[in-house]
Amino acid sequence: MKRLLKKPLALIAACWFLFVAACAPTAAQSAAQTEAPAVAAEETAAPTPEPTAEPTPTPEPKAPVPIDLLSEAYNPFDGVAFPDGYTIYAARFDTADAGKGLGDRYGIYMTAAGDPAEIVRYIAGLLDVQDAVMIAGYEDSIAQNWGVDIEGAYGGGYARAQIKQTEAGYETDECTDVAGCRVELSADIDAERTALCTDFVLQNYSPAALGDLADRLSTDAARRDMLGIYVNLQKPGRTAVSVAFSVDDASALEGEAVTALQPNWHDEEQARMNAVFGPIGTELRFDAGSNIVYLTQYPGDNTVSVKAYALSDVSLTKLGFQFYPNDGLCMYEQKENGIEIALARPEWHRAAEDWNIEFLGRSNGYDLGMWYMESIGMFHISVTKGSASASCDYNVNTGEFSDGWPDQETMLSLFGGAAGSAEGDVRAAVFALFTDLVQQRFGVDWQTLYALPVW
Repeated sequence: MKRLLKKPLALIAACWFLFVAACAPTAAQSAAQTEAPAVAAEETAAPTPEPTAEPTPTPEPKAPVPIDLLSEAYNPFDGVAFPDGYTIYAARFDTADAGKGLGDRYGIYMTAAGDPAEIVRYIAGLLDVQDAVMIAGYEDSIAQNWGVDIEGAYGGGYARAQIKQTEAGYETDECTDVAGCRVELSADIDAERTALCTDFVLQNYSPAALGDLADRLSTDAARRDMLGIYVNLQKPGRTAVSVAFSVDDASALEGEAVTALQPNWHDEEQARMNAVFGPIGTELRFDAGSNIVYLTQYPGDNTVSVKAYALSDVSLTKLGFQFYPNDGLCMYEQKENGIEIALARPEWHRAAEDWNIEFLGRSNGYDLGMWYMESIGMFHISVTKGSASASCDYNVNTGEFSDGWPDQETMLSLFGGAAGSAEGDVRAAVFALFTDLVQQRFGVDWQTLYALPVW
């Protein structure tokens, strides 16, 4: 047994010696290896990484607004280069009307300045009408009857134009006429564009304006085959969105609407009503026979999405102001006290923007008038009694008053009478009649009042 053990041990020892000898480095190799790691570390060091750029956040999708109806995605006429003098003032989309033999269609409304016969020829060519006899007949019609209908084709489908001769300056409900024609141009559109336009309509009505009826008149209940939208560029208040809804009981829903919407007009015999929600006008018709509710909303603006519109907690109208969009004014009046406050913010597009705040009032038998001009940060303050009057300016930015007109003696007399005291700066005392009234009556300072939302 012992001899068997010694032989393998000797063999293992010999093999180990040979392995170590073969693997052991020479003195030169050992020295090289001693220095190599430093060099290798220097040569192979990883470069300092460049700072990683923060990813650009994906912008939230923009809510569609009515005026987008004229953009390329919806408008089949977007690529047409109309002649000079042709101005689009409105557009509309309507789903098919089988009763009238009309397909899903898109239309634009234009004023066209120029010779009516030339306008007729251009539109006929646009609708691929080539027959010279037909075109001559259209020219005769516009000359003799001041109107003509043209039928043809556009984009592979049926198209139609209604043309009326017009005179410059005549104001219609929809536009201001020019010397030439008014043109309504419509064309059938394909299923893909119809689907886009249909979704567009449903994103431009306000369920919030329907109060407790919103869950029954939701997009899920909407009849996608019974809707439309009209957008006016010249008169944004004419913009209208129409949607029909299938409901379980239209008659019962009408009864609920009276309580929920507090309509300002309700015709029970016709089953119609209208109500307002901020700037949004709402008309409803309830068809008990078919259990369909017809909704038309007027957003009041063609550049604002009303899908998620909500009334503000504090607003000018909640404080008793009345908004007059056609005049670009928001007004508060107390006729019994001779008080009037009118606001005219630039975005309301008042025709005469000579002031932005007007205050009219009375104090101690004196008439007060104050007018603020935002562009220069200045109030003009006037006090009148009988035929005598005086005024001064107040610079909002510096807090300084001007010396006054027509002279200091007259100014001090009239301003002191209105303020009820000749002590101190009577100009500041008169101005405080306005600022104190605003604070006490509305609970905010005049600057905050001016900036409040309308609704």
